[in-house]
Amino acid sequence: MDSENPTTHKVLIIGDSHARSCASLLQDDLSSDFQVSSFVKLGANMKEIVNTASNEIKTLQSDDLAVVWGGANDIWKNNMREARKSMSKFVDTNQDLNIVLINSPCRYDLIPESCVNNEVNTFNRQVKKIMQLQSKVKILELTLDRHHFTSHGLHLNFKGKKVVSQNLALIIKQFFNKENRPPPLQFQFQSQLLGQISLCTSLTQNFKIQTRQMNQNTLLLQLIIEDIVQREGFQIFYGYEG
Repeated sequence: MDSENPTTHKVLIIGDSHARSCASLLQDDLSSDFQVSSFVKLGANMKEIVNTASNEIKTLQSDDLAVVWGGANDIWKNNMREARKSMSKFVDTNQDLNIVLINSPCRYDLIPESCVNNEVNTFNRQVKKIMQLQSKVKILELTLDRHHFTSHGLHLNFKGKKVVSQNLALIIKQFFNKENRPPPLQFQFQSQLLGQISLCTSLTQNFKIQTRQMNQNTLLLQLIIEDIVQREGFQIFYGYEG
C-alpha cells in the first residue's frame, strides 16, 4: 500500500451467507483510509459467527470497526434468544470497539405473513431496543424490496448487496468523520412553571433535555416528550442544571 496514504481504520465484516462478497463492495464504497476484510461462515448461527471470528476481532483497535451480520439461521431454527444473548455478549466484551449490526432481512421465499418473517421483525425490534444505549454501536436497518433478492428469494442479489454496502459505508463514515456532521438543532423556551427548557436533537438520533429546575410539571413534560420521541426511534439523555 502507498506509504503516503496509510490505512487509518480496519473494517472487519463477520457474518453468515448474507455477508458474502460484501467486503469487496464495501471497499469500493470507502476511501483508501479503510482496509476492509471479512470472515464469512455459511449456515452459521450468531454464536458461531462471533466465536469463530474471535481471533480476527482481537487484531482490531479502538479506531477500527466490526460489522456483524447474523441471526437469520437462529430465527429459522427458533433460537432468537441465544442469538440476542451472543450478540449482547459480543458487544459487552468489545466495549472499546466500534460496531455496526446489520439487521436480519425478510425472507422472500416465504409469504410476508409467515411466522418466520414475523419473527424476523420481532428479532430486529428487540436488538434495536437492547442496543439503544450502546454509544459505540450503530444498527443498519435494511429497507429492501423483492427486486433486491435472487429469484429464489432467500439471499440478496448483486443490486441488494450494493444497496447494503452503500448504506453501510455511510454509517461507517459517521464514526470517523464527525466534523462532517451537521451541528445539533437547539431549542429553548422560558416557562414560569417549568423554568428554562432546552431541547437538543441531531441527525445522530440523540435527544437531550435540560432544565434548571426539577418539579412535577417537568416530569410531566418529560413523559410527553418521551412518548413522542421514542416512537420515532430517538434516544433520550437528561441533563439537569443546578
